[in-house]
Amino acid sequence: MANYSCSDGQHVLPFKDSEWALVRIANDTHARPENQSSPWDIFIIRESPYKIGRDREAHCSILDRSISRNHCELSFESDGTWLIDNFSTNSSTFVNGRSIGAQERMYIKVGDTIQIGDNPFFKYKLTKVSSPVQHGEDFGLTLNEVMMTLQNLASFKSHEASIHQRFQEIHQVLVTLPDKLSNIQREKKATLEQLYLIQQQEQEVETHLTEYSQELALLLDNMKQLRISIKRESNQVPTIQCSLSNLLRATFTEEVAAVDELVQAFAALSVT
Repeated sequence: MANYSCSDGQHVLPFKDSEWALVRIANDTHARPENQSSPWDIFIIRESPYKIGRDREAHCSILDRSISRNHCELSFESDGTWLIDNFSTNSSTFVNGRSIGAQERMYIKVGDTIQIGDNPFFKYKLTKVSSPVQHGEDFGLTLNEVMMTLQNLASFKSHEASIHQRFQEIHQVLVTLPDKLSNIQREKKATLEQLYLIQQQEQEVETHLTEYSQELALLLDNMKQLRISIKRESNQVPTIQCSLSNLLRATFTEEVAAVDELVQAFAALSVT
């Protein structure tokens, strides 16, 4: 199989009916590292050499502390064989469980497992898969896109339980809302009735207040007139007293004179 040179000196693999990929081996005993998602589950190999490391410019970029920036690389030879070169100084590259020494090179084949770094989560299998482009027909999705879609679906399914639980909580709240609304309406009706009674009582109090104010004004006016009358009568008391004194004096004078006349009359009779 011939190789084709790129402008940067790398070789583009002539994939037509098939392509190679590093597919992560699912292992439930090793949890996915925090903040790491589906892009680390499959890597399509389209160039040789194929660089693997923590460097963001690497073909297979894995952000893990146990992985070197330029950790290792895969090479596709003209005879159809694969080579892996380990550049990590801590010998944290494993092929089929065997540790590869620093600067060591070894042949690998389709089906071999390659663990990158100390974390068993990053264990991949070299796989040859069918290309989505066959017989000149484009089905619209690459293998990587299909895998990404499936992994996104799996991620959505993992959230299904929490979404369902949240839905149940919202449903329970919605179920109780009609009763709560009914209670609020009853309380509102009772409050309006109480408010109506209070308004009626307020109107009655205002009516009584108006009547009492008018009556009080009338009483005050009568008291004022009475005071005027008392003052006027008080001014006439001396005159009345004088008149009464003169009347009594005149009356008693006439009576004394009459008595004197009677005495004189009896005296005259006695002499005769």
